[in-house]
Amino acid sequence: MAERPKRRKYRDNPYTLNYCEENNTYTISFKDVKGKLQKIEVSESIFKIFDRFELDDLSQMNEYDNHIEHSEIYENNLNTRLMDKPISLEDEVIKKSRFDELKKAIETLPEVQKRRVKKYYFDGKNEYQIAIEENTTQQAVNKTLKLAREKLKEIQEKNICPTCYNMKYGGIFMIKKINLEYPLDSLEPYYSRETLNIHYNTLYVGYVDNTNITLEKLEKARKERNFENIKWLEKNLSFFGSGVILHELFFENIGPAIPSSPDINLMEQINKDFGRFEIFKEQFTESSKVVEASGWNLLVWVPRFNKLEIIQCEKHQDLTLWNCKPILVLDMWEHSYFLQYKANRGEYIKAFWNIINWNNVNKRFKNTK
Repeated sequence: MAERPKRRKYRDNPYTLNYCEENNTYTISFKDVKGKLQKIEVSESIFKIFDRFELDDLSQMNEYDNHIEHSEIYENNLNTRLMDKPISLEDEVIKKSRFDELKKAIETLPEVQKRRVKKYYFDGKNEYQIAIEENTTQQAVNKTLKLAREKLKEIQEKNICPTCYNMKYGGIFMIKKINLEYPLDSLEPYYSRETLNIHYNTLYVGYVDNTNITLEKLEKARKERNFENIKWLEKNLSFFGSGVILHELFFENIGPAIPSSPDINLMEQINKDFGRFEIFKEQFTESSKVVEASGWNLLVWVPRFNKLEIIQCEKHQDLTLWNCKPILVLDMWEHSYFLQYKANRGEYIKAFWNIINWNNVNKRFKNTK
């Protein structure tokens, strides 16, 4: 087995990549739900995709290390700071950035609050150490920090856009991740907890983070009037931003397997544009099976045609129809099904029909009119 360079890995990364030079085979190893080690052989293209995921993870972790941890500032349980709690992957990814804006907010605090916040959060000192250092009581330090937290939280709440999940930092709009409307294990057996956890908490949140990083860099380019990297930045915004939007549509149009179906308006339109529901389902299924390895399949409303169509989308933004409105979205990237269904796309698509939240799909169609 060829030696691969050792890499840091997210603690939630469930797989290990291997390449055997002797017989030119690629394998992925992982533990199943029973804790048993499994190893499967994959194609070179799939291996490279998972390899890219690892490299993206590594890039993110290295970038996080260059930031001072400050996510606790905006948490409700900050008064437990003395207990050195591990930070979840989700919190680490979502709240790690915006360091410059946090510093600006801290600078608006009264002098005593500002000084103690810096010592507590950035210098790593606890309340007792600060009290000894400043010849005061630990209770006084605790009260100061509590007031500072309330002030910083007030600043944060003023910067939240209530209609679009955005957060505004110094004039820059940063997107905020959506929350799942259901528990991670509520889609089983059709969609495993492990798959949904990685799909949502790692991959989707990574797209949110990378979109925000790109937005920041674009704002910096505008301020400095330096557009040397504008082609790269705008491509990134298209890719990562579209990834955010499509993942949110996907997560919102699935849910626990409870009875739901297209309402009368959507069903009438499906029958009109596809003949009947069974033909639509068959076309959507077959179309999903042949989507490029990195892509999506969508039922969309096309205002220009005044009808529903099924379209494929490579990556997150290529080969799409302008001005179409997504109604039903299926993620066909390997990461959305490979851990549970391996290379069996058909079984994944079959399972998808059991977890469609038609109530949300119906609302989308209604909003197109």
